[in-house]
This record gives sequence, C-alpha cells and structure tokens, in this order.
Amino acid sequence: MRKAKGHDDAIVFLKNSINIIKVLGVDEEVIINSLNSEMKDFEDAVQTETAKQNNIEIIVTRNKTDYKNSGLNVYNTEEYMVKFMKGK
Repeated sequence: MRKAKGHDDAIVFLKNSINIIKVLGVDEEVIINSLNSEMKDFEDAVQTETAKQNNIEIIVTRNKTDYKNSGLNVYNTEEYMVKFMKGK
C-alpha cells in the first residue's frame, strides 16, 4: 500500500486496521523454523511459520508464487473476497 498511496496514507490505514486485525508475535521457534524452511524469501518464511504456529491455514498476498511451498492455502485479494466475503 505504501508504494501505491504513500507513507502517510499507509500509516493511517494501519492505524484504522488495528481494531480488526490481530497482530501476532514472532518468537525463537518461528525464526528457527523459518531459517530451516525451503522457502527462498526469509520474510515470507517468517509469515508462513507464524501462521502455522497460530493455526492459520490461509495467507492473502499479491505474490502467490512466493508461497507455493508454504503448505498454506494461498489467495490473492480478489480470490479471497470472492471465496470468503460473499454476502457480507
């Protein structure tokens, strides 16, 4: 979002979103599992391992191919909205 709208708009969006989004922590186990992951990008591995540690089965991303080996169900935003937000 920062790239599309700018830093200030991204900060406002995040401040407003914090009421509906749960922020999860990263611990030593997540880091170790991420380092041992077959994923090429460390940050993607951290997100994947954090999701797994918290029993989250999906990830929504612009770059689905980055998560092809994650073991998670991966959706782009449009796919997620169609599948999970119908009628809401």
